[in-house]
Amino acid sequence: MLRRTLRLLWKFCKWTLLIAVVLVVLVIAINWRDQPLSDEALALLADQPAAPVPDRENILLALAGMKAPEGADVFEAGRRYLEEASKAGSLAEVIGATKAEKQKEAQEKKLEWKETRPPFDCQINMEGDFMQCIKKERSRLKETLALNETLVQRYRAMQDLPRYAAIQAPGQWILSMEYGGAIYNIRKILLAQAMLDMKDGDSQAGLRFFKKDMALWRKNLDGKFCLIDSLVSAAWLMQDARGLNMLLSLPTAQISEEQQQEWRSLLAPLSPEQKSLYAAVEGEIKFVHNYAPEIKRWKSYHEVSNEEYIFCGVLSGEIKACPAWQSWLEKNISSTFVQPNASFNDEVPFYKAWLKLTSLSWEDYLAQRDATLAPFKKSATPRIDWIYNPVGKSSSDFKPSYDEYIGRFHDADTYLRLVRLQLELRLAEVPSGQVADFLKQLDAPYCAPCSDFSWDAQTRKLSFQPYGKQLAGRAPFSADLPEAAAQVR
Repeated sequence: MLRRTLRLLWKFCKWTLLIAVVLVVLVIAINWRDQPLSDEALALLADQPAAPVPDRENILLALAGMKAPEGADVFEAGRRYLEEASKAGSLAEVIGATKAEKQKEAQEKKLEWKETRPPFDCQINMEGDFMQCIKKERSRLKETLALNETLVQRYRAMQDLPRYAAIQAPGQWILSMEYGGAIYNIRKILLAQAMLDMKDGDSQAGLRFFKKDMALWRKNLDGKFCLIDSLVSAAWLMQDARGLNMLLSLPTAQISEEQQQEWRSLLAPLSPEQKSLYAAVEGEIKFVHNYAPEIKRWKSYHEVSNEEYIFCGVLSGEIKACPAWQSWLEKNISSTFVQPNASFNDEVPFYKAWLKLTSLSWEDYLAQRDATLAPFKKSATPRIDWIYNPVGKSSSDFKPSYDEYIGRFHDADTYLRLVRLQLELRLAEVPSGQVADFLKQLDAPYCAPCSDFSWDAQTRKLSFQPYGKQLAGRAPFSADLPEAAAQVR
């Protein structure tokens, strides 16, 4: 009896194993080849011809070469850096190129941001009082400017360049990689100095910085290609507007008749082209497909300086470093069961829907968003068609949303309108009790519409609630109207 049971058990295990092997071989055979890209996919990935921009007129190259060694050519250094990064075939190689670049920086004595001890530590944000901080840190501010004289000169020269033009992804990852680094610190220090100049009565020097810096970030938005860098440009434009907001909040603010038009130009709303994320989202789609398939498909293995890089996330969706055994497993399994071209072909209708949405006005976007995206809300439950490209099909159900990014651009535009409205209220010397009536009489370019703004007569604050979900729960963006009217000379 026992022998018969063991014999049956052996047969069952043997046939089960055989069937499993046959099924695995069958699935591998089905997934042996990727699909060619469809005509729609090729059209979406096609590079649009752009007029060439001379290197010495390109803001992007100046940003990339900002930290070149003393005496080096900033534009040549920037182009070399971007070309090295653009040779990478995967995000792991970009990381390797970035790591190698940092090692070169140490060898070539590239310029780094220098801090005083203790450092100038004022942070500009939408809630804090940057003005009070920089008044206390005035001497440290001047020391920091002197320590970084070459970087400051390069930044000022970059402000005068006419255009921002991407040369090739992923080399456009400049602002996002420098956020919190040298470029961020240079503009923070110069912004602080401009605000002090204007407070101390040197309005021409202060306005000169604001005109050049706000024009710089608008030029970046005009030539946007990388989604993340476009968001950084919009954020830094808002920071400049925040500086003007704080200056207008001072009871002693002085704006001459000759300067009124300059202020209005600074606070002009974003143009339709600057607000549109079409080009940035289109560039992001190309980047994800061409340069970082491991982010979307969880497929990467690369050795850099004897270190293994793999972006895990098959189960959790997180991007993180993996142990060696998991790296090997994902490298070999993912490369078989994920087909980048087939995945992209499936996702083309989804991306085209988002591109359509990015072309709409804010009101039309809100009205059409849910209906446009409804067909793409699929369940992650396995389906019979998952036998081909199973990893690609499962990951494609976790599609990106650009809603947050579109919302942030709307917030940037609305904030510019808010500070512009603050300016008009100061210049018109509108009494507190008449502000609500004054708002009802206004239309563009001050409001979008004025009903977006709330007026609190008790706190004398004009505000709006930002749309971006990452700002949910925070205080509304606001502008103060002190009792004393602006002195118009």
